[in-house]
Amino acid sequence: KQWYQRRVRDQSAVKALAWHPTARGILATGSGQNDQRLVVWDLSAGTYRNCIDTHSQVTGVLWSPDATSLLTSHGHFDPNLRVWDVKESVNTSKLTGHSNMIVSIAMSPVNQSVMSLSADESLRLWNVFARNGQANRSKQSSLTFSLDKIR
Repeated sequence: KQWYQRRVRDQSAVKALAWHPTARGILATGSGQNDQRLVVWDLSAGTYRNCIDTHSQVTGVLWSPDATSLLTSHGHFDPNLRVWDVKESVNTSKLTGHSNMIVSIAMSPVNQSVMSLSADESLRLWNVFARNGQANRSKQSSLTFSLDKIR
């Protein structure tokens, strides 16, 4: 896979990656401050399917359960979560609440809620995806936990 190694080396550091939930050889990557891109790679074909300028460092990436959307978390200058329509390559939602970079995101086992961890020392539980696996655009809410209370 020399082409992939060369291609990634040409860009900013890759900060996040996620395999497509059902399609073989499809990988989403998010890059750092110098590149600020979300790329969907087709490793079987040796090329990329989508390349989206996120205008911010990508610190995490998750596929929606139905694989029509990608959820990204972002760094210092944009400490938010964003939902991207994969087919159209557009940002469909911005989830705000953190005041410092998001350092990690994880999806619940039932594929509806997402937990984000920020350098602002808070955890947020987000209602991002509907039961059918699609991005829940009408009802995106969060519940905040302070790491101060956990220590």
